[in-house]
Amino acid sequence: MTTPLKTLGYPYTVSFDVMAKEGNTGESMLFSGYDGQLRAADVDGNVTIKRSFFTQESGYVLPTEKPVNITLVGTFQNTKLYVDGELVKMFHSTDSGVVGEYWSTFVFPLEEIGKNFKGYIGNIKIYNK
Repeated sequence: MTTPLKTLGYPYTVSFDVMAKEGNTGESMLFSGYDGQLRAADVDGNVTIKRSFFTQESGYVLPTEKPVNITLVGTFQNTKLYVDGELVKMFHSTDSGVVGEYWSTFVFPLEEIGKNFKGYIGNIKIYNK
C-alpha cells in the first residue's frame, strides 16, 4: 500500500499488529520509503532496519501464523524495538553493546506499507512523541 506520507522524524512512536505467513524474505518490507526500510525477514530471518548503507538486525524473528504487536520508539538518541510490550532491541552503531558506544537512530519510513510482505499488518498507530 502506498501512502502520501514520506518519513516520520524523531521523536516518534509507531505501533502496529502483524501476523507473518511463510515465505517472507529480505525483500519483504513492513514499512519502506526513500529514507529507509523496516524489513520483515532480512539477515537470518530477523526484523531489520536499513537506511543508507547501514543494515541492523534486531535478533527477533517474526513468528508465522501468530499475531504480535510491534512498537518502535525513535528519539534523537536511539531507536528501540518492542514486541508485545517487551524491549527486544536498543539499536547500537556497532551492536557490540559496549558502554559509551554510539546509539543508532532511524527516521521512520511511511511511503509504503507491506511491500512484498506475506501476512497481515493492521492497527497502525503513529505518534509524534
